[in-house]
Amino acid sequence: MATDLKLEVKVAVKATERETGIAVGSVASQLIHLLEVDASYGNGTGASQSDVVYSGSASISTATTLDLRGSLSSVLTGDSANFVELTGLVLKNNSVTAGDYVDVGGGSNPVTTLWAASGDAMRVGPSGVMLWTSPIDGAATTAGTADILTLTPATGRTISVDYLIVGRSA
Repeated sequence: MATDLKLEVKVAVKATERETGIAVGSVASQLIHLLEVDASYGNGTGASQSDVVYSGSASISTATTLDLRGSLSSVLTGDSANFVELTGLVLKNNSVTAGDYVDVGGGSNPVTTLWAASGDAMRVGPSGVMLWTSPIDGAATTAGTADILTLTPATGRTISVDYLIVGRSA
């Protein structure tokens, strides 16, 4: 069944730094650090386009694998969500307990083009969010050898996560 995908990425991170310990009557100095991203990407398999999406929530207590070239199905249509190339990945660690981290990556048959070196992973701490996009080049997968996204919780912990995976089918 044909679908149409539009991806919007909107992020704003603002940190306000203020000088403290100023004498009464002095004007405080402040500096605002701001990074904003507001981008839209169309439907398709070319640069700055995506046509496959998969999202979910899980409570993980052991390494959990997402097979990007074979086992995921669209919630909307039931069709296979076959990621030939990743263009976006978001993971939210829902825990608020110190030490409840989730490693994203590593494991067997990892998507090697997502990381600088095979076996690498990113650690997402409690209440943390991982956001990765690469709308032009993406991260290629290879069926059977480099198509697994592994989510590994801290040893002995059960951690709730939400995730969104976006990519291209060709």
